Amino acid sequence: MNEDNTILLLCFLIFWTTLFGLTKTSKKWKITLFSNLIVHVIYSSYLFYELFNNPKGGTSLLWFFYLLFILAVHELVILTALVINLFKRKK
Repeated sequence: MNEDNTILLLCFLIFWTTLFGLTKTSKKWKITLFSNLIVHVIYSSYLFYELFNNPKGGTSLLWFFYLLFILAVHELVILTALVINLFKRKK
């Protein structure tokens, strides 16, 4: 396993762990889980397709960084929702 695969694996594990935490704290956990997973599958499948089938002239590195960036943005949205849910539970 090379470094790129390790980085992607760690990012996906962090993402899925946070998504699991959000679904545990959410009242409408089915809607939360399925809406986030649908969005996640759509952008991941498109970017993985481009990563493996369009590697001309160094664009595979660009698709790799796009995947990491979009995954990080989605992670920030989930973390924000998780913090909001945790604060609502305390009140």
